[in-house]
Amino acid sequence: MTLDTFVKTKYSERTGINTNCYAAVLNKFKQRYPKGLFEVVMRFPNKVGINQRASILSPSPKLIYEFKYARISFKLFSQKFEKEIFSQKAAVNRLKILRDLSKTQEIFLVCCEVNDRFCHRSILKYFIENLDNSLLKWRWKK
Repeated sequence: MTLDTFVKTKYSERTGINTNCYAAVLNKFKQRYPKGLFEVVMRFPNKVGINQRASILSPSPKLIYEFKYARISFKLFSQKFEKEIFSQKAAVNRLKILRDLSKTQEIFLVCCEVNDRFCHRSILKYFIENLDNSLLKWRWKK
């Protein structure tokens, strides 16, 4: 499945990657899923009361601005975000770690957006599920 196809359709639930959790309900999810791993993937987590540094898996401030203020479509946002993520070795390594962990436990990707359908969490889930796919390998293999 290509990224474009993924953007148009609802993601699968075949891995232990969950994108339904967002900052406002984080504590409720932690109570409900005490064994879950909650990966905060936000650029500015302190703005919503999460005491953590910015995530390597969050979009750049420029890209967030472009998308939030309707300067680009979700499809273009997805393509630019893909370039940002796969150009950073640390980000790719974190995706690999999350992929491996998701085989044995539930992983929750958390940011401040309520609707995960048009959020980078769903894109990250796609990347994690398809890291071994030959369509993505060329992007980060160097």
